[in-house]
Amino acid sequence: MREQRTALSLFLILFSLFISIPGIGVVKATTNVTGVISSDTTWTKANSPYSLTGNTLIANGVTLTIESGVTVNLKDYYIMVNGTLHAQGSGTEKMHFNGGEITFTEYSSDWDEQTGSGCIIENANLDSTIVDIGSVSPKITNNSILRISFAYPAIISHNIIHNGITYSGASGTLSYNTISGGLKLTASAPVVSNNTISGGIYVSGGSPTISYNTISGEVDVSGGRISSDFPVISYNRITGEEYGISCNGYAVISCNNISGCNSAIQLYPIQVLGGTSPAYPLIERNVITHNTRGITIVLSSRFDPGTLTPTIQNNTIAYNSVGIYVYITNYDSSPIIIYNNIHDNSDYNIQLDEETKDNINAAYNWWGSNDVSAINQTIYDFKYDFNLGTVNFIPFLTEPNPEIPEFPYWTPLLITLVALVAIAVVYRHKLNKHNQRRL
Repeated sequence: MREQRTALSLFLILFSLFISIPGIGVVKATTNVTGVISSDTTWTKANSPYSLTGNTLIANGVTLTIESGVTVNLKDYYIMVNGTLHAQGSGTEKMHFNGGEITFTEYSSDWDEQTGSGCIIENANLDSTIVDIGSVSPKITNNSILRISFAYPAIISHNIIHNGITYSGASGTLSYNTISGGLKLTASAPVVSNNTISGGIYVSGGSPTISYNTISGEVDVSGGRISSDFPVISYNRITGEEYGISCNGYAVISCNNISGCNSAIQLYPIQVLGGTSPAYPLIERNVITHNTRGITIVLSSRFDPGTLTPTIQNNTIAYNSVGIYVYITNYDSSPIIIYNNIHDNSDYNIQLDEETKDNINAAYNWWGSNDVSAINQTIYDFKYDFNLGTVNFIPFLTEPNPEIPEFPYWTPLLITLVALVAIAVVYRHKLNKHNQRRL
């Protein structure tokens, strides 16, 4: 009997030591959830993980609060929010959502920044979870998310989004996100700023403002077909494979830096509806360098009897293979090309396609030289192929247009940062030498 008691005591001591070791012990039970949450509820870290065994609804007027550090396994189910979802983790202890979908309906509550109330998901890992936002404005910030779609001016900022965003609603702000899988915009007037976007942007209507983004992939502006729709694309850094910006209607394309594309800007016609048809798209103050073609202009009635007349002014178009490539046939208007710095393009500064029989006016541009003969050799037109029209470049600017940026918009900031670093390095070096002398 004494031996049995001794063995039992030894077992209890070892068991106590075992469960006291961090990360080892009794496995916590899962809290299963399904159905309607009909009264205010808090999901605590102590009762985590929570696992959906069916679709779950947060009823109207009800708040579900999820604490930091909670894990929610949605599996193949969804949480539908008709009330309030308050899921606010901390920077040091995030929440984790696995699988499934979180849907905010039109009945859920908007986020109120002043009172700190309403729907919010902050500091959460949703790498395998979809967030779908209806006609409501939650705050979605500092998360890692599989995919987002929304149709209202929600607050979407400082997230990492792995599989793209679809935005199809009223105005709103999408800022400071890292987005893979591209961005699709069908909203009326959203602001898309300061994001890093891979997979490009597709705009199919409305008047979005797309600015200060770093974009890998094509910006396709196929909307803007009526005079009230004016997409504004400005101050972006764009690199792509085929096109940087592809445009077929009203748009303002300004102050972008575009490189690494087959064609930095591709313009092609549609039938523009409404208004007085001013000379749009307007392309100005862009830095277009190191592309196969800087700007490709395609204007032809064989595609559509459009009235698109692009204005290309005050741009730097340099160090491409071809600066401006022009395809015009059976079209009522010609592009306006004026006050640009077009120089050092390795093949031609301007090249007319074999179908372009019309003469092109390209006066008042800087061509990198004041030698008329040298400038003429950089333009592929009638003198090389007698079936083509002629490019008129006289009179021309005798020096670079000083109003045009020759470098990307962020270059002054970069130069300043480099200078500060250099000063710090020199100061550190002198300080080390001074200390060595003292020793």
